[in-house]
Amino acid sequence: MAYLLIVDDDPEFASSVATVGQADGHEVVTVHTPAEALASLAQRRPDGILLDVMFPEDPTAGFQMAREVRRKFSQVPILMLTAVNQEFP
Repeated sequence: MAYLLIVDDDPEFASSVATVGQADGHEVVTVHTPAEALASLAQRRPDGILLDVMFPEDPTAGFQMAREVRRKFSQVPILMLTAVNQEFP
């Protein structure tokens, strides 16, 4: 099965996604910041990355990380996710 890296600042969401991936037999690692993700990538290349788009410290951090991953690992699939958890009038 695949080795997946989940990068999301919402621990509950990341854990839920990891549970689904693990139930399908995948090895899953979750991290909560782009810096943690880059450190993880330095240790092991994943088969796929599920990447949040927006992070509290920088709303464009997910896009920046995707660009960096693409430069180093051009063949690793990246699925970018986002959720807005505030209500708009």
